[in-house]
Amino acid sequence: MIATTFVARARLAGGDSVFVRHVARLVAAFRSSPRASVDARSWEGETTWFVSEAASTRIGRAAVSAIDAFERAWPDASARPALARVSASVRSLAPAERVRAAGVWIGAAALTDAALTPFDPRPASLARWILWGAVLALAAVVAARPAASVAAWTEWRAPRSRAGRQHT
Repeated sequence: MIATTFVARARLAGGDSVFVRHVARLVAAFRSSPRASVDARSWEGETTWFVSEAASTRIGRAAVSAIDAFERAWPDASARPALARVSASVRSLAPAERVRAAGVWIGAAALTDAALTPFDPRPASLARWILWGAVLALAAVVAARPAASVAAWTEWRAPRSRAGRQHT
């Protein structure tokens, strides 16, 4: 028995859809159009102007000062080795374990936000509740089925031929 992911089943089911074919052609047209390369030097004048304008304001000077202080402090910061250890331990995890950790983290963040809502003086809108529901559902799926989530993401991001993308 061949295990298929949700993405593969959805792609197979959508292949007969006129709407999906038109959207796929539109996406293929955008992807196949040549992109002009952007020369970084073309932005130098605007960047210099923007930095000088930002530095002329009180908040800009404060931001520059804060960034400079952070840059000077970072090489000797006590948090740097701790963050390096955390980064190394995350890199050592298998992709499914990373996805599960991300799902748990996202779910905890959404639940924390929802728990703190009664203390927020602004009323919670329907859109905010829908967002929480969607984020919690995504986090639950990712935390419960990390291997399937990795497989679906890998399949979705895998390079396919132009003919496969157009569904013709």
